[in-house]
Amino acid sequence: MDSDRFTEITAPLNSIVAAFAAQGASLFLVGGVVRDALMGLDHPSDVDLTTDAVPETIRALLEPHVDALWDQGARFGTIAAMVGEAKVEITTHRCERYDSGSRKPVVGFGTDIVEDLERRDFTINAMALDLIGELGLVDPFGGRSDLEQGRLRTPQEPSVSFGDDPLRMMRAARFVARFGLDVDAALTDAMAKCAPRMSIVSVERQRDEIEGLLGLPDVGAGLAMLTEAGLDEVVFSVSVSSLVGLDWAAIETVEHKRLVLFDSLGDVRQQMRHFRYANAAIVDAEAGAAVIEAITTHTGSWTDAEIRRVALGKSLRASAFAAMIARSSPTSDRARGEVFAAALADLRAREDLEDVSVPLSGRDVMDLLGIDEGAMIGEALDYLRECRIADGPIDRATAMKLLQAWTG
Repeated sequence: MDSDRFTEITAPLNSIVAAFAAQGASLFLVGGVVRDALMGLDHPSDVDLTTDAVPETIRALLEPHVDALWDQGARFGTIAAMVGEAKVEITTHRCERYDSGSRKPVVGFGTDIVEDLERRDFTINAMALDLIGELGLVDPFGGRSDLEQGRLRTPQEPSVSFGDDPLRMMRAARFVARFGLDVDAALTDAMAKCAPRMSIVSVERQRDEIEGLLGLPDVGAGLAMLTEAGLDEVVFSVSVSSLVGLDWAAIETVEHKRLVLFDSLGDVRQQMRHFRYANAAIVDAEAGAAVIEAITTHTGSWTDAEIRRVALGKSLRASAFAAMIARSSPTSDRARGEVFAAALADLRAREDLEDVSVPLSGRDVMDLLGIDEGAMIGEALDYLRECRIADGPIDRATAMKLLQAWTG
């Protein structure tokens, strides 16, 4: 065990550890921070601990040693606090049971660290470091060995674990993608068996897991696991098997990965609204989908006007999408992405494609045409924008001549 790494993590908690020890309470570092330390990864700023002390005692022991404290989770056994820049959550050992119609457990408080660890999602997250006693690393389910062997297992039988909390199945796909873990047939079979249970998981929680997966380089590995278990058709209503083999690592941003995913499922707006994405994200994805459609359906060479119509005002996005298509799409689309990217670069070298403005204001239009406020002003400005797209940048004098000709 890398004791130096754990010392670095726990050093800011020394006064808290001492307070719990003086009270005769246990205190364990638990969860992802233990896993990441064993893997030699940078530890997160959030630290999870568990104890046999009840929430009221946790609060009393924490208050003198923290910068801020929140007890909204006290009924679930959790007290949160800020210690410097670290967020610390201390939770009373739990023993839980699940109602078949909900993924929210009925929480009971316990005193046994092993019972607490058994309820966790995967063995690699079911390890704890004893900060007060002499237990050292508490690893009753072989999480450290699973890390070393690169495998994903559940502390309990997988059908029990997934039946209790179906969101763990999507989390499994994310862990496979994040850590490159192998999954045995029993776990995949349990996912297929428990797939209908996803209906009790809110779409917001499903969306959060989708976003977590999209934030990883190897998205395809996670999608492959969902597909193998048939969970993709439960979550997305259609198969995503065609996306497994994409070069996801070549798609540089979560925004672009999200677009590729939802654009492949059909109506981008409908799909993203189902998962309750923010409207701004939906509008952005729709605009991106329009750019991709324009690029991948175009045949032959590009005229300057066609490029402007696709890219004007969003050329940076168009350039990124063109590069994305060129790297990660089927062969025919890839070639079209390369052609567009080259044509776009050539036009950008000759003019500013970020500038969508026209050199006249609404007041200028009123003065030039001798009209009052009304719809004609907007029509005139729209006409000038079309001229900008068709012919490139226009100066003020040219814009005035175009409007005079437009009005006859």
